Amino acid sequence: MALLIQTSTGARGRRMRTRLRIPLLALLCVSAATAHAQTQVSEVTLKSAFLYKFIHYTDWPDETLGAPESPIAICVIEQEELALALEGAVSGRTSHEHPVTVRRIAGAGELGGCHVLFVGSLDPAQLSQVLDRASVQPTLTIGDAEGFARRGGMINFTRRGSRLGFEINRGPVRRAGLNLSSQLLKLAELVPDESGDD
Repeated sequence: MALLIQTSTGARGRRMRTRLRIPLLALLCVSAATAHAQTQVSEVTLKSAFLYKFIHYTDWPDETLGAPESPIAICVIEQEELALALEGAVSGRTSHEHPVTVRRIAGAGELGGCHVLFVGSLDPAQLSQVLDRASVQPTLTIGDAEGFARRGGMINFTRRGSRLGFEINRGPVRRAGLNLSSQLLKLAELVPDESGDD
């Protein structure tokens, strides 16, 4: 069953009203506020909370994360507002017993060391280049553009009218050697892999 969150269009379209659709929504809540069905949060804050929680429900190959003091790096392309929200969300926090940091990068040439990658607004050629580069390393790729997951991204935020959810493409997840929790998969809409790699 996919996770859907009811949004509202008031306050210049920047406020969201969450509605619990299934009990497993609690897995993605990072504060008591977002656990209440009638609490309003901004979309970028909600996405940053999801991104942090996605890490908890992802397993990387043993050698990927390195020593406990080595950070898990969330890299962000073309999305400054989200990068700022993420910095607040992960400050002083850990996942898999590693500190979590946020890096801003300009493109595919800077993907080395990125454990998680959020891709903002890129033209199709740039997106293809970034996903091709990310596919050769164990990087969890996340976006919010139409068709992102079908083109080879792993997790994509989606809108259905006023509702926010996310979809997952298990093909690139598997090829990268990553493993997503079955609990997370139950919350997502699963999409076919159209990247042409299978």
